[in-house]
Formats: sequence, structure tokens, C-alpha cells
Amino acid sequence: MDGECFQPTRWSLVQQAADDDDEISLRAWRELCRLYRPAIEAMAHRLARRYRLDASWADDAGQEILLKLPRIARGAHAKRVQASEQDSERPGGADGFRFRAYVATTIHNALKDALRARGRQVPLVAEHGGGDPDDPVELVEHVAWARCAIRQALDAMKGECERTGRADIWGIFAARIVDPILNGRPQVPYDELVAAHGLASTIRAHSLLQTAKRTYVRHLKETIGMTLSDPRTIDDEIRDLAATLASSSARSAPADRRPIETTTVPDGVMPCP
Repeated sequence: MDGECFQPTRWSLVQQAADDDDEISLRAWRELCRLYRPAIEAMAHRLARRYRLDASWADDAGQEILLKLPRIARGAHAKRVQASEQDSERPGGADGFRFRAYVATTIHNALKDALRARGRQVPLVAEHGGGDPDDPVELVEHVAWARCAIRQALDAMKGECERTGRADIWGIFAARIVDPILNGRPQVPYDELVAAHGLASTIRAHSLLQTAKRTYVRHLKETIGMTLSDPRTIDDEIRDLAATLASSSARSAPADRRPIETTTVPDGVMPCP
């Protein structure tokens, strides 16, 4: 199952969005919009709050970026092909490219245009996400992506549990991890979970929680893997995701002061969106 999810990588979807065939491009564009809309909108609104722009600017910028996705895809695909041709053996090579970095660059450009139009100072932003990860604007991009990936993974996990009749797995995971981190609720005691799900013992509840953590990590890896060319880089991406949220929590951005907590789970991280 894990192998199958990496077959149609998101870079192949990007290639389709750049296709000259209008039907193929339109179909890919719709899928890209579905995948990237949450992160695009989140990033636009965070930048708007940080730089004191109206929420209407964020709404308009997000819609504009979505409409530009095919053009962004053509540019990103061309640069990736060029990198592959120049040095296919270079560490990272073409696989070091991330489509979300190109999308983020377009949002950054829209931000700079908006600030210039208002006679305000424009932040320095490296092209295609290759800049300093401690830069405030660069950090916003990574945090937006991390939050989006986590939410997609949680939605996928919950959907799987519903389809397979495993309300116990999702219920225990939600009660012990998701709700306390996302909603600030106290953890439900294990004896209450035993009664709620008709379990034989608290040992069984503990076991199901471990199963739930593994299920979440699988979905997180699948979610992240679909945006990467090389599945071998997934663990590195997850470590970056954890570091990004830890950095964001430490910096406590002025426009969003709620700290972001993290709880380590097997082979991955359970950050708070």
C-alpha cells in the first residue's frame, strides 16, 4: 500500500498541469487546486496578518495563485528538467525541487507587489524556498505547508478508520493526542476509553493507541510523499517539518502568538496545526 501511493508523484501531476493538451492540463489543475488550496490560503492570510494587510488581499491573492497554477507548473517543470539534464547525479538533484516552493515564491511576489504599492518596505525572500529557514517570511511558508500536511494526514486517517469500522482506533487517538493538542482538551483517562469502546482492559487501549500512532505516521508519510519526487526523502521532510514547527513556536510570531506544540510519535512527529 505504501509503495502504491508513491507511483503517481505530485511532480507527474505538475507535468500534466504543464501539458499543452487543454483537457489534461485542466484535469491536473483541478487536482492541484484541491491539494494546495488549504496551504495557499493559510499562507496568504498569515502573511496578511504579519504585514498588516487586509484579509481581502489574502483572499484575492489566494485566488490569483490558484489561477496561476498551470503557469507555475510549467516553470517549475522546466527548471526541474533542466536540473536533471545538467547533473542527474548531483545530491538532491532534480529531486531537491519542491513544487510548493514555487507556489510560495509566487505568493511572496504578490506580497512584495502589495507592499510596494503601499510604499512599504519589501522583505527579502529567496527564490524557490532556498533561503534562510529562520527568515520570518520563509518560515511562514514552511509552517503553512506543515499545518496543511498534518490536517490532510489526520483527515485521511479518520476517513480510513470510518471506512474500516475502526472507530476505536480513531476515538482513542483523538481523545489522547488530537483533541488535547489541537483543541486544548484534557486527555481522556484510559479507563473511560475502555468503557466507551467496550475494550477488555487498559492494556488493550494502550495497544490501540500505538496502532493509531503508526496509522497516523503512515498517512503523514503518504501525504508528504505525494509532493516529493523521491520517497527516500520523506523522513528528512518529516524531520524538517518538526524543526519548522519547533522554530515557529520558539519565535512566537507577533500576529499569531499561540505556541505550536509537538508530541513525538514513532518514526515521525505529531505537530499541532
